Amino acid sequence: MALKKINGLGNTRLIQLATELGGWEKVIKVDFKHLEKFSFIKQKTFEEIKSISESDLDKARADFDYCSNNNITVISFFDERFPPKLKGIPSPPSAIFAKGKLSNLNKPAISFVGSRSSTEKSKEWTFKFAKELAEKDYVVVSGAARGIDTAAHAGALSSNGRTIAVLGCGLENIYPKENESLITEIIENGLVVSEYPPSENVTRISLLERNRITSGLGNALLLVTALDGGGSMSQVKNAIAQRKQIFVPPPGLGLEPSVGVLRLIRENKASQIKNVDELLNIASHQTL
Repeated sequence: MALKKINGLGNTRLIQLATELGGWEKVIKVDFKHLEKFSFIKQKTFEEIKSISESDLDKARADFDYCSNNNITVISFFDERFPPKLKGIPSPPSAIFAKGKLSNLNKPAISFVGSRSSTEKSKEWTFKFAKELAEKDYVVVSGAARGIDTAAHAGALSSNGRTIAVLGCGLENIYPKENESLITEIIENGLVVSEYPPSENVTRISLLERNRITSGLGNALLLVTALDGGGSMSQVKNAIAQRKQIFVPPPGLGLEPSVGVLRLIRENKASQIKNVDELLNIASHQTL
């Protein structure tokens, strides 16, 4: 946790450094004489690593103790429980915090994404689609945001199905606040994950960073609605970089806003599906 706060040491470089040195603790204890071996790390970054104080480490230990005492599992990139689906994405998280049923991490899953300003018709369609997927024993993954995310989680829960909520904040600092009861229900029946320590506040950047994990945990991505920009299309970019199959509902269903969906169709970057069976028939041959 102390290492994640180092400027210039993103997830990819941090994991690479820890891999070459043989673990997180050895990163903290790295000797400056080893500098030439790590050309991907700047001198200033090494100086920040060496400046990690005992109080910084005490704070990290306190965070781990808090997690242990509150049923939050910390899963390092090097932990055998770390989901293989995340290991293969660009810039995988160095660790994830998880609360709920860990078995959901390795089940076949579909990630849902859509606009927070979606119409009631769009949310109802999402609810029913997620419910049916859950009934067929697939995990529904989404980001616990307003709109399509909330509808997807609720649909899965309505059939006692499995769902994973990926947060852009700490597990004890839920955003949006109106979804606190939903998150509680997901913890009881599914799984909530984040790459941020429990008390971490949400930021615009953390919400965007969250997207790569949401798409990463799915075997495929369903874009229900989207404006021509914003978080939903950012999620699509992540899915494309991760080589995930992307699905969209056909325009004839009237799910709005659809500007982003129409763009993907025009660019031939998504497969149109009307129902769960169509999605599974296409995806099963490629990703599930």
